[in-house]
Amino acid sequence: MLQKVALVLVGLLLAMLVASPVLAAAPAQGVVVEGRSVPGIALEDSRTSVAAAYGQPILCEDLPYYDGRSGQDGICYFDVDDGGKVIVHYQAVDGGPAQGRTDDVVFNIRWTQPASGWVTQAGVNTDLALHDPEAVIAAYPEATVIYNSVFGNVERIEDEELGILIDYHFEYLSGTLSVVMAITAPSEPSSTPEALARVTDINLSVEKHRGERKVQGLVRVEDQWGSGVANARVAAIWTLPDGRRQAVEATTSHTGWARLQLSDAPR
Repeated sequence: MLQKVALVLVGLLLAMLVASPVLAAAPAQGVVVEGRSVPGIALEDSRTSVAAAYGQPILCEDLPYYDGRSGQDGICYFDVDDGGKVIVHYQAVDGGPAQGRTDDVVFNIRWTQPASGWVTQAGVNTDLALHDPEAVIAAYPEATVIYNSVFGNVERIEDEELGILIDYHFEYLSGTLSVVMAITAPSEPSSTPEALARVTDINLSVEKHRGERKVQGLVRVEDQWGSGVANARVAAIWTLPDGRRQAVEATTSHTGWARLQLSDAPR
């Protein structure tokens, strides 16, 4: 009897192991081929192929499009061995929004710090990009470089013909700089790419100076790749304590931040 119970328990354990999703990770080392592949997976791979290489994602979310459409589970996140994240963007086989199907295909792959073991064919990794942007510019001499108009630091390096992108994100509240790298399908440079603009962060504060109260809102606007959108119009309506409503507007800077301010605000 005890032997039968033991066999049943072993059988149940095996069934649970088979049924449980495998949470693996992307390899810590490997070569990135611009516009084609990263360690373990490549552009145009199916969702099934990605799962075979990286295991199940730690999180998936829908990918919104500028025209109101949405790709089901269009963005999936995976861990990288030794640190960092891989963010895989999917679309349907016909090029439309992802359907949440196993045959959805990869069209964009991003990775975050540290993941320094991922090195492009031009010799660039996240460490080099963070500490020496000029070396990255030298490695991709045909790339378009976007500088911050106020501070002069590099915000983006992109070579559309090679299919490589390096984004720099500065967190104003913490004062930290981070780097995200990505590959996309090579294409001819476009001056008017289709982009999604969405608000990803709002910070509110109240200050008093010489008897005048000021309410301020810092709003972050990003595109679908997580980069700041410049010259975006941001509008908001403040509801005052007495019930009145007041509209305020601002335009984002090159960093993607807009400052909404209401002066002489009532208590």
